[in-house]
Amino acid sequence: MKSPKFWPNWIRSLFSPRRQRTIRRRRTRQHELTLKCLEDRLVPATIAGLAFEDFNANGTFDTGVTLANSGAGTIGTAVDVGVSGLTVTAYNAANTAVANTTTASDGTYTLNSGSIVSGTIYRVEFTNLPAGFQAGPQGPNSGTTVQFVAGGATGVDVGLVQPNSYSVNNPTIVSSQFTYGDQVNGPNQSSAVIQSFPYAAGDSSTNPANPADPTPTTLATASQVGSIFGLASSRQTGIVYAAAYTKLHAGYGPTVDGYSGSGSIYAINPATNSVSLLVNLNQLLGANTTGADFRAAYTHDTSTTPAGSSPYFDDSLFTAGAYVDPYTGDDYTSWDAVGKTGLGGVAVSDDGSTLYAMNLANRSLYVIPLNLGRPVTPADIKIVPIPTVAKVNAGTSVNDNATGATANNPDGDLQPFAVTYYNGEVYIGIINSAESTTNGGTVAGDPTKLHAYVYQLNPTTLQFGTSPVFSIANMNYNRDEAARFENAGTANWNPWTPTYKNDITTSGFSYPQPMLTGIAFDANGNMTLGFRDRSGDQGGDFTPVNPAVASQTTTYETYPAGETLQAFINTPGNVASGWTLENNGKGPVAGENGYSSGTGFGPGGGQFFEQDYDPTGGHGYVDGGAVAEMPGFPDVVDNNFDPFYTGTFQTGGIRFNNLSTGKIDKAYQLYGQNTNHDTNFGKANGIGGLTILTTPAPIEIGNRVWKDTNGNGIQDAGEPGIAGVKVILYNAAGTNPIATATTDANGDYYFSNDTTRSSTSSAIYALPLTAGSTYQIQIQNATGANQQTALAGLTPTTPFNDSTANGAARDSNGVLNSTTDFIEATASANTVTLGTAGQDDHTLDAGFEPLLSLGNFVWNDTNNDGSFDASEVGLPGVTVALLDGNGNPILVAGNPVTTTTDSAGHYEFDNLLPGTYEVQITPPAGYISSTGTNGSPAGPFEPGSATFTDATNNTDHGTQTSATTITSAPVTLSAPGSNPDTGPTGVGNANFNVDFGVFQPLSLGDTVWVDANNDGTLDNGETGLNGVTVVLFSGATPVATTTTAGNGNYLFTDLIPGTYTVQITPPAGYVSSTGTNGSPTGPYEPATGVGFTDPTNSTDHGTTAGATITSAAVTLAAPGTAGNPDPGTGGANTANLNVDFGVSPLSLGDTVWVDANNDGTLDNGEDGLNGSPSSSTAATPVATTTTNARAGTVHRPHPGSTSIPAANRPPASPDRSSTGTTAARPDRSSPARSGPVGPRTTGRPSRAAVTGPVVTLASGPSRPRGPDPGRQPQPGHRRR
Repeated sequence: MKSPKFWPNWIRSLFSPRRQRTIRRRRTRQHELTLKCLEDRLVPATIAGLAFEDFNANGTFDTGVTLANSGAGTIGTAVDVGVSGLTVTAYNAANTAVANTTTASDGTYTLNSGSIVSGTIYRVEFTNLPAGFQAGPQGPNSGTTVQFVAGGATGVDVGLVQPNSYSVNNPTIVSSQFTYGDQVNGPNQSSAVIQSFPYAAGDSSTNPANPADPTPTTLATASQVGSIFGLASSRQTGIVYAAAYTKLHAGYGPTVDGYSGSGSIYAINPATNSVSLLVNLNQLLGANTTGADFRAAYTHDTSTTPAGSSPYFDDSLFTAGAYVDPYTGDDYTSWDAVGKTGLGGVAVSDDGSTLYAMNLANRSLYVIPLNLGRPVTPADIKIVPIPTVAKVNAGTSVNDNATGATANNPDGDLQPFAVTYYNGEVYIGIINSAESTTNGGTVAGDPTKLHAYVYQLNPTTLQFGTSPVFSIANMNYNRDEAARFENAGTANWNPWTPTYKNDITTSGFSYPQPMLTGIAFDANGNMTLGFRDRSGDQGGDFTPVNPAVASQTTTYETYPAGETLQAFINTPGNVASGWTLENNGKGPVAGENGYSSGTGFGPGGGQFFEQDYDPTGGHGYVDGGAVAEMPGFPDVVDNNFDPFYTGTFQTGGIRFNNLSTGKIDKAYQLYGQNTNHDTNFGKANGIGGLTILTTPAPIEIGNRVWKDTNGNGIQDAGEPGIAGVKVILYNAAGTNPIATATTDANGDYYFSNDTTRSSTSSAIYALPLTAGSTYQIQIQNATGANQQTALAGLTPTTPFNDSTANGAARDSNGVLNSTTDFIEATASANTVTLGTAGQDDHTLDAGFEPLLSLGNFVWNDTNNDGSFDASEVGLPGVTVALLDGNGNPILVAGNPVTTTTDSAGHYEFDNLLPGTYEVQITPPAGYISSTGTNGSPAGPFEPGSATFTDATNNTDHGTQTSATTITSAPVTLSAPGSNPDTGPTGVGNANFNVDFGVFQPLSLGDTVWVDANNDGTLDNGETGLNGVTVVLFSGATPVATTTTAGNGNYLFTDLIPGTYTVQITPPAGYVSSTGTNGSPTGPYEPATGVGFTDPTNSTDHGTTAGATITSAAVTLAAPGTAGNPDPGTGGANTANLNVDFGVSPLSLGDTVWVDANNDGTLDNGEDGLNGSPSSSTAATPVATTTTNARAGTVHRPHPGSTSIPAANRPPASPDRSSTGTTAARPDRSSPARSGPVGPRTTGRPSRAAVTGPVVTLASGPSRPRGPDPGRQPQPGHRRR
């Protein structure tokens, strides 16, 4: 339903300037294409494209974009990949799905149903996005999830984003490194231990001149945070979280209220270069929560060198029983504290709300809420013990998966470390260290019991899966040497040892013990595992390591042998499919070939990643167990000593290892050689953890302003976008405009906070949009007098009109309030609230449906046939009013909405909404509605036609509703596109069939009167005769019938020009006036037929024709011309009121009979005398007649005094008395006669006439017919 506020603005729009229209007459219909023609034109086609993950959310399918290194070469950035499993559906203009498919494993699809026609526009929708994916920003290679394309189109692509996999092209890498001694007060307290540098840092050559270009940025010093390995960062805030780590020869950070820094987690803000303590688990949850600090009795180191007085220099020699295993109670040396105290890996949830930290001491995952706005309390922290690995040999006491398990120590030798968060799940890494097989370090132990596990934790339930999602059952594969120059032999993994052991018998130290410290995932879900060599943190850079050698002067260089392995996902993108470990340097799928195969080193005899310091010498392994990947990037970053092949030794940094080839793409040096061995750790695991900073994924909102041609509120195929519409982004209150976009040729507009893209007029970037914040999107002047030009003839369509699946992506969100169209997220408010980072909202569409038109023509229907004829013309200047469907005027400011017909008689109401209307005209004075029947107020077009189709075009649709108004029947304007005519806003948006035929009616009359004196003229005293039937003829065709009334008047109205005759049927006893008394003929009988002009008014125009009296032909001329002498209902000169009829009612006479008994009374048996002449006279003879066969009846004269001369009377019988007087007759010899007397024969002697007395005839009807009172007629005798 339209907003109530909509209507006043719509009404105002009715008064926009009218267009000049082409005069419209009858339409010529377009020829319809035959089915054969259509079939000839239907060319089957396909629609094809790609669904891909747009890692950097730039709307481009990036496959080979590189970033220039700060040194030589380039490094690849995100490589977008196809996304499988999307549903792709094509809809035709009727919203019928004509093709459907799903994207293949590489993201491609082809819609090919046989129903797609080349060139025809379809709406293509992408639905059923895989979990975690959102619609990505639009761009050169990416449309939104609803697109409009022609059949045959290719490249119909859609980009998707996983907000938590968003990648910037040159992100910041953060790394930790270790420095010797007392971190808080020692000589290296100001050394950088947390540093950042750009992804572009480094060099692709093997021996660059400046391997540390650019200089890293210090984020935290030793005195602020101490020794750190675990690093994680929040996308939302950019905060880096750093967890304390136990490394010999390098202390913890500051104590907290006297509690060891081994339990500290720090929050580092790179933007402000500030460091704060998030939590110290020892202080919060109790002393030694993260293990006993074997350095608790150390005094602060104030020496300037690591040798001599520094207790940290002797960490490896500490045997005073300071470390007690929390499970076994065993009292170990400092050697055994590594990997068992302090904190391991940390990870931040995708939404930035939670930190996960691994407590190495109690082998539990700590779940710590972030962004509380207050300090963390013990109640805030949840503790989740690591899962117990199920036994391999069920039913036995041996658990090969978790060796050393006891009732008190169910996890046995399991040692967790790595923590990462990926696609909504937490992953942890665990090593079964097989330490129990060393019998307290007294024997080498069983390396076949070394296993690696990766478990998945549900962050909602905080439950681990019952089984690992990935495991390495055998870590006893052959490996290369840790230090070839020491001839130490292969660096195969050893079980963990609680006491000093060394594979090198000379000056070096190496005893590889695996810790699974890093897990990272690439775009396809492949898993990179980082294994840190525990011995690298037990030894140092030329420090004492062997407690059996008391002299501090015996120092050892440590050669750790960490390793990076690749586990390939079985089904890309589907973590539930599991992973397969690299084998012989290859993945399980053909083409997944790494750095080397067939070397005999690594799982299956090969290595996927290039891990050597130098293939020709040096060290077989230099990795430090930290791995980090930027989603979509082609490389995994890991930490190393001596990251470059050649050059200076005893350095530390990172490498970029290609995930496809396993080769090193480049390296970057974080610290150089320290010949004094008193700052960094040289080769002894001097680099700690890694995290890659990235900003939250950008948010893009907007989408499309379109012309809803059928007004259904849905973006149908073929409905075009509207270009040039200004869309304004406001703050939530609508008081502060933020940005203005103008829709492009496709009707698209966008607002985004992406700072990496350049704005256009339709897409505005780098805006201060904040996730979760509320805004307004307005299209101002969407209606009204100042309506935007691009929206002329349009009005907001029905919002939120599609409740079906995916309906929000294709319906309209525009809600009109006053003249502003608010694009709303929901119908409940005029605002839009953003989601989380990366949740683009492309459902904010605004549909505008065409306003409709109603018309069209008022014409002078001169022949009143209800149809517009070629000779007829339109009437200009006719007032036309628009009514609602109930016949009420539509008012604006209290005034009716009206227009006037143009010079050709056309009218038009534009800017109308669908609905029912009536049209009312006020015709010119004297005009009435066409009836379709001459001379009748009713007919086939009165009431007017209620059918408003093209078939009834140019026919009358008006009905006379008052003396001055003619109104159409209700006419319904249907949804745009479904009306019969093409209007200003397009095909099907008008009904131009509401035509009105009007005409000036002519009249003809006037009076039938009793012409008492039969002079043919209406004299004073003579009266009209009512109730006379009057018939109007056109030729021989009756036109209308009426009866006289109101003093004998009659009137025929609603006549058209033509020649007519009028016929009356006088009452019995009346005859047409003749103008001659006593004569059936005279000056008015027959009527002269000359002129029906006013001078002949009130004279008799009738001529007797049998029982009727008919006028001569009278011509009604065109209205308003002199041929019509009188005014009528149609105005001046529209009537002839001169067709009068005089009628005379009287006769004189009755019977001449043989009065046999001469008693003067007609007795029974006496017969009438036929043939006797009679006349009436009043001194002057008036008329003569003879008795007729009707018993001697004679003619009746007109009113007056008269007598019958005796000569005309019947002869008297000689033997009877008579009441008459017998005149003397010259011859009386004839004998008396008996019986009827016939007429005399010629030549017979005349006889005296018999004369009656004077009789006076009065005007008025004759006496009633019938027998005289008291006398019965003779048989065969009929009285008149």
